[in-house]
Amino acid sequence: MSRYIVDYDAQVDAAYIKISGSRVEDSIEVNEGLIIDVNKKRQLVGIEILNFSNTKLNINELLTRQFENLVSVVK
Repeated sequence: MSRYIVDYDAQVDAAYIKISGSRVEDSIEVNEGLIIDVNKKRQLVGIEILNFSNTKLNINELLTRQFENLVSVVK
């Protein structure tokens, strides 16, 4: 997948960034309100940010960063 897909659900105040089209095998809360989805090979599939409106995250900045540091947390 060459593009990231960003979805925001206002009812639950959660943002989801889809990184890959792989099937999610596991979800890991790496920090309070930050959940990563990984596939069978432990590769990043997506990132969920809970209570998004209360965060100071900039989605554009987040998407331009490399996600290897996040993935290394689950290995």
